[in-house]
Amino acid sequence: MSEHRYARLRKLILATMILVPAIPFYIVMGIGYYYFTTSIENSTMASMKRIVEDHRQMIETFLRERKSDLEFVAESYTFDNLADPIYVYKVFNLLQNKSAAFVDLGVFNEEEFM
Repeated sequence: MSEHRYARLRKLILATMILVPAIPFYIVMGIGYYYFTTSIENSTMASMKRIVEDHRQMIETFLRERKSDLEFVAESYTFDNLADPIYVYKVFNLLQNKSAAFVDLGVFNEEEFM
């Protein structure tokens, strides 16, 4: 019987020697995993926000430049000049030389479309 007690005590000590260091190890691993994933997520989100903001600024700049081009045309030429299809074609070619973003140019007023 005493040998059985010693075998049982030996198993208890062995289990304790394995479990006692394992518990803090798993706690540290869990905390490390949480902070690592949080850090990666925050880093990824910050990077994506920066990329989106940069693209937004590029698109706004592009549209602002095209609007400026069209405002220049509207202020530089009269409606009668732009009513002439040949004249509009020349203005369109000038705009396309500056930016290939223009694919068509038309003139209209509140009464009709040309």
